[in-house]
Amino acid sequence: MSDNTIELLTIQINELKQLFEISKNITGISKPKILVDVILNTVTSELESSYAALFLQSSMDSPVFSIGTNFRGDFPLADKTGSLDGRSTAIKFLANAKSCYTMNELRYLVKSDAEIMPLIEINPSLIIPLKATTALTGFLIVGEKLDTTDGAEYSMEAKTKIVTIAPFIAMALYNAMLLDMTTTDMMTKLRLKHYFYAVLFSNLEISVSKRVALSVLMTDIDFFKKVNDTYGHACGDYVLIQVAKLVKESIRDGDMAARYGGEEFVVMLHETDKDTAMLVAERIRKRVEEARFVYEGQELHLTISIGVASCQDKLILSAREMVNYADQALYVSKESGRNRVTFASEELILKSLGLPVTPEDIPEI
Repeated sequence: MSDNTIELLTIQINELKQLFEISKNITGISKPKILVDVILNTVTSELESSYAALFLQSSMDSPVFSIGTNFRGDFPLADKTGSLDGRSTAIKFLANAKSCYTMNELRYLVKSDAEIMPLIEINPSLIIPLKATTALTGFLIVGEKLDTTDGAEYSMEAKTKIVTIAPFIAMALYNAMLLDMTTTDMMTKLRLKHYFYAVLFSNLEISVSKRVALSVLMTDIDFFKKVNDTYGHACGDYVLIQVAKLVKESIRDGDMAARYGGEEFVVMLHETDKDTAMLVAERIRKRVEEARFVYEGQELHLTISIGVASCQDKLILSAREMVNYADQALYVSKESGRNRVTFASEELILKSLGLPVTPEDIPEI
């Protein structure tokens, strides 16, 4: 075997290893937002593109593909991105494609500028369909090359690389979307209770082992039954959606809010101690109290009660207990007049366990 052949095989092996690592990194991510960030950053880096963007569905049953904020780099029309209709002939053609296309190639093949006008307005250098098994999960588009020393257009090697990675990108997006759908309450768009417990269990173990703070909030909309009885269940649903939105907007991306049941929401605050958790809880309480809720011309004034528990308490041993203590603190908030925040202190925890409370058990304030 000649030296040139060995050198060529070595290059090919290294390229395959690189593609394997890229694919492994992408498919190992389950959180949609993080996954999109990794995909876009990887694509712009590997192809040395001026930008990369993803046309994705808002949900698995939506026929519409849009970009939203799914772009990185010097992306044109960032404030005016259109949508692609998955039911159109042009998009159905792309769904069955096994390659990537330039804008000119795509316009020649689909014969309908109207159906791909959002793409024409952006004018990307490459359009790559993303297909997982039989499902079309979206489209990846990239801008012009930043490095033009080898020419202004992407080489065949670059196109082969992105087409090779595309199925892994598509499968990762499909799995993330599927997980998101099966763990999300469809009405409030918050996580479901069972998923919340699974994540809290994992994070609590990490927090305890690394001595990192973690807190939980249990919330309940005050007099929610009265809303349903007075204005009807449709109004109740509106209230749940709006309050859930306020709760989610009041926490960080790394935290988690879930619908616990009925009008109760539960929140996990990652790496958050008691004092900070109380500030977050008070922020949520105040935002709900000050919000203007208008349903069919009727203005509603709502309040929310909150209980807070922290894993810094030595009596907290499990995820279930932590939520229970936050729930006990919520009960105190409700019994004390509602529209307030209560912390699950050591005294309160001992009482909830039916244990005697002595002066030395109560921490100094």
